[in-house]
Amino acid sequence: MTLRTRVAIVGLGSMGRNHLRVLSAMPELDIVAVCDTNSERIPSGPWKQLTDYRDAADEFPDYCVIASPTLTHLEIATHFIGQGVPILVEKPLASTTGEARAIFEAAQAEGSKVAVGMIERFNQTAIELRRILESNQFGRLVGIHTRRIGPPPGRDMGTGVTLDLGIHDLDLVQWLTSERIANAVCRNVSSVVSPYEDLVIISGVLTCGAICHSEVSWISPTKERTIELTFSSARVKSDLIRGEVSIAQQDESEVFWDKAREFRGVRSAVSRLYFVKNIEPLTLMHESLRRAVASSDWSSLPSARDAVDLHSLIDSLKTR
Repeated sequence: MTLRTRVAIVGLGSMGRNHLRVLSAMPELDIVAVCDTNSERIPSGPWKQLTDYRDAADEFPDYCVIASPTLTHLEIATHFIGQGVPILVEKPLASTTGEARAIFEAAQAEGSKVAVGMIERFNQTAIELRRILESNQFGRLVGIHTRRIGPPPGRDMGTGVTLDLGIHDLDLVQWLTSERIANAVCRNVSSVVSPYEDLVIISGVLTCGAICHSEVSWISPTKERTIELTFSSARVKSDLIRGEVSIAQQDESEVFWDKAREFRGVRSAVSRLYFVKNIEPLTLMHESLRRAVASSDWSSLPSARDAVDLHSLIDSLKTR
């Protein structure tokens, strides 16, 4: 008989409601408590309805999802760490690097399990890109370009677009390549639709020598989530929303028609396009959490240590 996993949710904003929706549909998980300071946000269901997060541990959850405003993460995370309850903290882990480090150090001191909601690591298209990189089939990685743009969030996020959205792509670049970003610089445009930076271009160099470039914006009328990899013998483009992967390689046959050579070059390109099976990343993340609870092995999940490193990287960005 498979033991069911008990989950509590703290915070029913946009992401909290998504967690509730996904968890409600997973047959091997039971939501035992749902908490929000606004009781009107809490839907009725087979769970304890709470307005004080400190009461959630009384329902003996196997892990707790913290999806409350970022400013509250330190207080709530350290409470559950002290109670011995494993936690998934939505990104960003905290408002500042110092607070993120405090959560990490508290978990280290208590021997507690902490995962961070870097959801794009569970995107099947991103996983496919990692497989392509690990295969080394296209030679040396020369560059990686990410684009994460969209309309304004419609509410005060308490931080700028770098920490809210850019952190995803900075994490993905390092996770996909197993390399670190060094010598990163950024340009930003501030206070267009929020009190913070709304458009950021970040450029750096990976430890393997490849160039990385990320564009992040809250001021685009359309939503895009793309990653382009340039290899020594191919280019791979992906759309994280559509699940689309496009691979272009140089054809070995030479172009002999002079007029065509003027705009195609001396060789033509061979392209192929395919789609990756679309499974909601949040579902895959909670399946990974369920396995982590069962095995006590959380090493495959984004960690608090990873989050501290990302916060430190963002702090180190030099604006030019």
